[in-house]
Amino acid sequence: MIDQEFVYVVTRDGRRVSHTNYPTYEEALVEAQYWTALIHKIINGNKVDPKSIIKIAKTTTPRKFK
Repeated sequence: MIDQEFVYVVTRDGRRVSHTNYPTYEEALVEAQYWTALIHKIINGNKVDPKSIIKIAKTTTPRKFK
């Protein structure tokens, strides 16, 4: 099996939130922290989107993420 290059992508509920493919986990973590702060922001006493989950996925096929 040939070693394939992998990248990290930031997802929200299984869908990509950024078009950028990150070569390191640390770079993807910075983007994930931004999105987490954005969707969990409190407005009028409620979180904007309390059920959404931000994840970092390691993949060899980043275009497969919707």
